[in-house]
Amino acid sequence: MTANQDEQEDLQRLVRTLDQVAQLAERTTTDWDGWEVADSSPLAADDAKTHPYRLSHSAHLALVVAVDHLQALASSIKGSSADNRQDVLIHTHAQFTLIRAALENAARAVWLLGPKSRDDRIKRVLALHLADLVNSQKLAEVLAISAETGPDPKHMANIESRRAQIRSLLAAAGLTPAGLPPDQLLQAQRRVLKFPGYEVMVADAGTHIGDAHVRLFWKACSSLAHGDLSGTLAVLDRETARSDGKVATVQFTGSVPALVLFTMAALRMTFSAFDLYTTRARKLAWEAPVRPVQDVPATFRA
Repeated sequence: MTANQDEQEDLQRLVRTLDQVAQLAERTTTDWDGWEVADSSPLAADDAKTHPYRLSHSAHLALVVAVDHLQALASSIKGSSADNRQDVLIHTHAQFTLIRAALENAARAVWLLGPKSRDDRIKRVLALHLADLVNSQKLAEVLAISAETGPDPKHMANIESRRAQIRSLLAAAGLTPAGLPPDQLLQAQRRVLKFPGYEVMVADAGTHIGDAHVRLFWKACSSLAHGDLSGTLAVLDRETARSDGKVATVQFTGSVPALVLFTMAALRMTFSAFDLYTTRARKLAWEAPVRPVQDVPATFRA
């Protein structure tokens, strides 16, 4: 793409922003000391009450997935470089899909680790795993239909066993009322273990890190990932090539300012999640957190 001066500055901001992904990848692709959970830490106590659905493992996975999508975003945008020249490739929709996945998974880690109350952290990680079991059961049923066989009895029995295990962990943590009849107890456990959904999760994580716009950014990226007309019209740059007064032919191009804005939101969420992880795992501010460059075009500053 041929860029004017403003576009060049936006592209430079985007490249500088993406340069920060490498330090995150260093954590997720090596034996980073920060993953270690100290025996006396809050996260160790969380793990003890949720084993084998350890909160540290769930947060770790969420961060690995978030950074993996950020790496994919960086490699999709940054091409070859030579003689102080950086080639870039801007897609219309696909890169916003990667941002959405990075933001969503970083928010998942913040949502799990953020509550000050251990009880709330336990409820959240168990609810997340129960929702995963529901999805696993649905997948098994779809595969069985595709193969024209019934669901694997052993697999279905394993799912039911794990559901019972999650409910037992909830009860052992004292998070369900005592003395209820079995049917009422099951209903109470279902209420406590109801996963609120990703939009609520992202919004809650945004509130935790003090970013009121995260939910809006996630929804915009989701709209583009789904190919919705609303997101396409609201976010992308467009130019009318021709029109007969009734029907117009419009050319859409990726919006670099939006890419900068949304990428920085994903990075803020990811760095915040790493800070939370080390806080819960260590109790010590043993490593100074590294913050994203706050270099956002003035028109997009909150």
